[in-house]
Amino acid sequence: MHNKKAILIVEDEDFTASRLRIELEDRGYIIHHVTTGDKAVQTIVDRTSPVDLILMDMNLGSGIDGPEAARQILNEIEIPIVFLTIHTEPEVVEKTEKIASYGYVVKGSGITVIDASIKMALKLFEAKTEANRNKIRFHQLFYNSPHAVALHEMIYDDIGASVDYRFIDVNPMFEKVTGLRAEEVVDRRVLEVLPGTEQHWIDTLGTVARTGVSVTVENYARALDKYVEVTAFQPEENQVATIFADITQRKKVEEELRNANILLKTQQETAPYGVLVVDKDDRITSFNHGFADLCNISDVDLARQYSQEALELVLSLVPDPDSFVAEIVALSENRQIEESKEIPLRDGRTLLRYSYPMFSGQDNYYGRIWYYQDVTERKHAEEEIQRQLSEKEALLREVHHRIKNNMNMMIGVLSMEAEGLQDPAAVAALQDASSRFHSMAVLYDQLYRAELQASGSIREYLPRLLDSIIAVFPQQGSLTTLTELEDVICSATVLSNLGFVLNEIVTNSMKHAFQNHSDPHITVKGWKQGERYHITFADNGSGIPEDFDFAKLQSLGMMIVSTLVEQMSGSIYFERDNGTRVEIEFPLTKS
Repeated sequence: MHNKKAILIVEDEDFTASRLRIELEDRGYIIHHVTTGDKAVQTIVDRTSPVDLILMDMNLGSGIDGPEAARQILNEIEIPIVFLTIHTEPEVVEKTEKIASYGYVVKGSGITVIDASIKMALKLFEAKTEANRNKIRFHQLFYNSPHAVALHEMIYDDIGASVDYRFIDVNPMFEKVTGLRAEEVVDRRVLEVLPGTEQHWIDTLGTVARTGVSVTVENYARALDKYVEVTAFQPEENQVATIFADITQRKKVEEELRNANILLKTQQETAPYGVLVVDKDDRITSFNHGFADLCNISDVDLARQYSQEALELVLSLVPDPDSFVAEIVALSENRQIEESKEIPLRDGRTLLRYSYPMFSGQDNYYGRIWYYQDVTERKHAEEEIQRQLSEKEALLREVHHRIKNNMNMMIGVLSMEAEGLQDPAAVAALQDASSRFHSMAVLYDQLYRAELQASGSIREYLPRLLDSIIAVFPQQGSLTTLTELEDVICSATVLSNLGFVLNEIVTNSMKHAFQNHSDPHITVKGWKQGERYHITFADNGSGIPEDFDFAKLQSLGMMIVSTLVEQMSGSIYFERDNGTRVEIEFPLTKS
């Protein structure tokens, strides 16, 4: 034996004890010997020597007998005891069984029988000890489990059908989950405690108790008004232990997820574009009918395909399969990239492809979603719009060219007419008309260039326009101009209105303000104030008359100025200030 077992022989006959010692030591046992029951008890109580088994004579002469010594010893420790006796009467056997002994051996049976009895007793004791350990572990797990656990005893009817079960024990978590206290349920039937318990729960536990086959089920427990997950197993015959968890919240989340998936699938199927979803390994996980329809593939055929096979079906639609594959591979390898691209097809259609990577909250890539939209009609419409825009631009260029030519022709005609007249007043009138035509030609050219764009910069537009207007007049060489403009972006309409207004004001100033003036100045300033823009024009000329009233002016030019300022929701003011000063202000929100 690898681990020698120590045996305490309790025998008052020295010859018998000596013979047993020799024979058992020959078989590898460590032997201790006492002659009385009292000494045997004392040896065990004092732990003077380690003992694995006691070989106890039933009749020990003086003092307590073997059975009494065994009772006292078993009150102290759990240890296997095998009795030695010369009696085999039933009452003797019954006496040993009442003491929880591990059997008896008739004296004179021989060492082989005694050795076999000792080994059997040791094995039984080890098995019992292990069973006790398991029982202790079970109870520790039972009471300390983070799950609700209950132990039941099944109840059957006369034909053996499961009709109820009784609570044997419940753990603290059971009380917490169910709201039922242990004293309310232990030793009571489930149909007493929870009368709404469905029969299928009783049948399930009865099957486990009969077969010993463990099961795990999820279902609604009407009596608890909860969804529960129950694992049932058989710890002992006719008993069932249940471990269950309240999964009501999980079921609620699952239901919400199912509803969300249904909604998502509905939205996907009703979307006006094709949808294809692949996982991180580029396997198809979802698609809608729109995608299958765009690719002329049946839903059934597409559902049977792996991503590579589906890609091969799509390749037959594109004019350059190699480039198409290269783009798909590049997007698969560069998982951060989003893409939007038009894909021409062999049949003349054009698809707009959007591709987005999908990441979880931890930035883990889990797939890519593709959107395909047939934009053939939109593409044709865009091409038609572009064609019409090109025609419009060509027409505008032609009209602009003709208007400029007509204005230049009118300027030339007026100049020729003026040269042939002798009347100074008539000559001055024709020259004034020629000058106004020239000014209008410059303004028209500037406005035409501005309106080619949807919006423009005040700082870039007004100074150029001012220089062009002034250049028409002969005294412009001695004129000093100053522009200080805070830049803002205005619509082409506002710039056009400002251009007409500035042209009229500057033209009047150049014609009337600087007669016989040696040092003429014109200043134009602009600044933003809140949500409005202010522009001031000032010259150092003769100034407006004392009785000037802009509201009562009847000239066509000033009437146009008034109308244009009103169109901008603005206002205009005139005043004398060492010359003429004009202030215009208008809201930027209208620009």
